[in-house]
Amino acid sequence: MLREYAVEPRLIADYASARYFLEKFGCDRGRVLAQFPKSWLRMVYDSLRCKPVEKARVEELLARVKSTGLARRPGSSFDPNRGWLDQAVEEDARAASMAFEAILADGAERPPKVVNGHVFDETDHRWAVATDRIVARTAKDMADAIHPLLDISTHVRFIDPYFYGVGRDRTLPILEFIARATSNPRSQRAPLLEIHAANPNERSSALVEEALRQFSARLPADVSVTFTQWGERPGGDQFHNRYVLTDVGGVEFGTGLDQKPGQATDRVSLLWEATRKLLWARFDATSTAYVMDGPTRALKR
Repeated sequence: MLREYAVEPRLIADYASARYFLEKFGCDRGRVLAQFPKSWLRMVYDSLRCKPVEKARVEELLARVKSTGLARRPGSSFDPNRGWLDQAVEEDARAASMAFEAILADGAERPPKVVNGHVFDETDHRWAVATDRIVARTAKDMADAIHPLLDISTHVRFIDPYFYGVGRDRTLPILEFIARATSNPRSQRAPLLEIHAANPNERSSALVEEALRQFSARLPADVSVTFTQWGERPGGDQFHNRYVLTDVGGVEFGTGLDQKPGQATDRVSLLWEATRKLLWARFDATSTAYVMDGPTRALKR
């Protein structure tokens, strides 16, 4: 559902080629672009052969990709005196957990990964990416589906109005999401983690406190998660849908963020970037979409 590609910088030579390639990348499109090497953005800019006005338009496209679909590759190295393609192939072999779906080259073909970027299109299964999928409602399968998104995120919000930390099946998926996000090979520090839930009016404060205590006890060591409760405004939007929102992308789980082992399944789908931004803003401290119920608190083991 979210795949990573390496693109040879000189493949993007002008505004037409930049638009063709870069508009196809972004978490909402199911494709992220490898930041290989670390100077990839600069290499693209330096390879452009177009007028200043077109260069400025390419810069806008690069800025969008940088904010919504550029994947860091810690530990990678690059020798400017050697060709990009050979080193991209070596990088793919070096980091198996961050393997490329394909390497788009300026004309070369080297099966199985290297393809000619000039003719690579959605008739190739490696480029045809679905933006949703059906997953088993188990913590592992749910986490597997969004792991690539968590890998490239530095700020994550779990939106579950019915989260109260009660029962292993209720909280195990979010705990698995947190475990994946905090063992990220792409970052040296853990992302900011937040849980946003509805005010459980039908539960006593003692039961809520016990539920949060049980959830906190199952968190990984040295991991802190902020927890905020929200109430609905009269005549306002219902707080019902479940999402995992991050600083670069987002997904919606159609049924919920809880586990239901057996044959139960759920549909998980990538959110369009404009929708992600709108939903993200609803859970800012200054948001007026819902009413914040009490102060935000930190949960930790």
